[in-house]
Amino acid sequence: MTRMRESLADLIQRIAERVVDQRAYSWGLATVTAVNADGTVDISTPTGPAVSVRRLRHLRPAVGETVRVDRSPTGNWLVTGVTASGPEFAFLSRAGTWNLTANVYTGIAWDTVVDGSTALLPAAGTPARIPLPAGSWRVSFRQTWPSPASQARVKIVTPTTEYQGEYMASSAGGQGVSGTVPVFLSSTGWIEVHLYSTAAVSMPADYSAVLVERVRS
Repeated sequence: MTRMRESLADLIQRIAERVVDQRAYSWGLATVTAVNADGTVDISTPTGPAVSVRRLRHLRPAVGETVRVDRSPTGNWLVTGVTASGPEFAFLSRAGTWNLTANVYTGIAWDTVVDGSTALLPAAGTPARIPLPAGSWRVSFRQTWPSPASQARVKIVTPTTEYQGEYMASSAGGQGVSGTVPVFLSSTGWIEVHLYSTAAVSMPADYSAVLVERVRS
C-alpha cells in the first residue's frame, strides 16, 4: 500500500510539473525545415515539428539553419534569433596579373583568401564564382583601375540579380573605387564581381579585392 501511494504521488508530481511547464514561457533551439511564401517557417524542435511559425520581421532564417525559438504558455512558437553556423566571412583578392578585354563584362578570378573562411574560395572550374550559403550577405569591393581604363564599371552578379557598382570615367593609373552591396540568397548560391572598360587593360596584381560577410540579426 505504501509503495502504491508513493507511485501515485510520483505520478501526480510529474503531471503537475508538465502542466507548469506547458503554462510557462520557454525557449529553445530548433532547425528550420522549410521557408514558406508567407514569411513563416517550419521547424523541428526537441518536442516535435511545428509548422507556419512566425519570425521577428528582421530575421531571414534559411533551411538547415539553427534558430532560437520562444514558446508562449498557449503553445505558440516565435523565431527570435539565428545562431551562427557555417562560413561567416571571407576577404578575397586577385594576387595574379590578368588582362581585361575591352567592352566585355568579365568576372574576376579570385586566387587568394587574405582572411576568413577558405570555404568561400571559388572552385578551380569556376574561379570567379564565390559560393555562398543561403541568407543575407554584405559584399564590399575595392577596385583599383590602371591606365588606360575608360568608362570603367564594377558589377555584382548573383544567380537571379545584378547590382551595378561604382563607375569611373577614366583612370590615369592607380585610381580606385569601392562600394558595398547587400545581397540576399533564398537558397544556396554564389556571387561574382564583374569588371568592364571600353579600353583593354592589363590588371596588375592585388588591384582587386572583395569582402563577403554574413549579416546576422
